[in-house]
Amino acid sequence: MKKVYKLIFLSILSILLIVQSKVAYSESPTSDFSVEAILEGHQKDKSITYWWLQVEKTQSINLKLKISNGNEENNFEITSNQAVNNNNNFTLEYSLSEEEVSQYLHHKNSKFNFYQDIYFDEAQEAGKLKITLAPNEVREITINIKIPKEGSKGQLIGGINVTKVPKESDRQEGILNVYSNVVALVMEDKDYSESHKQNLEFALEKFNEKEQVIKIPIPFF
Repeated sequence: MKKVYKLIFLSILSILLIVQSKVAYSESPTSDFSVEAILEGHQKDKSITYWWLQVEKTQSINLKLKISNGNEENNFEITSNQAVNNNNNFTLEYSLSEEEVSQYLHHKNSKFNFYQDIYFDEAQEAGKLKITLAPNEVREITINIKIPKEGSKGQLIGGINVTKVPKESDRQEGILNVYSNVVALVMEDKDYSESHKQNLEFALEKFNEKEQVIKIPIPFF
């Protein structure tokens, strides 16, 4: 009887390992859309492809994000998120909700809130926008930012996420592929000391590339 249980356990373990292997190594189709940060006058360095802005107190800034859709009509969800350090792989994480982020932030260096102080186009709800793009449509989204009267008080780091709402055609062998592109958004006071600046290149440069999250159903036995 013990041998039977052992064989059952090993069979389940083997199936789970195969499932994990699919998550780690499966090849998937292209996300079929792209995003581009349009740089403007507040940009500190125009040689980079994300926003690194020098800002002043009470300033209102309008940024533009270009979204280029692929060959099919797609729905997209756009959000603004606070960045936090991911201790697992030593990169900055841009996809957490406000509730999830709060457990990582031990203090706030300003009253600016990436979830509440950024609006997209004419959306009534802060930090969120849903759009539908026709095949091959290119649209520019306006990002409205209001710097508080206290200023940025150092450096603020967040990101603008564009996620394609998955369709059944995105499912392959039981795996649902969810594609998300994110562009980093960094803001700092003009008087921010050079000696305090972080070396963000290891994390920020990568976020103009496609990120892929794979959701997979849990098998039941």
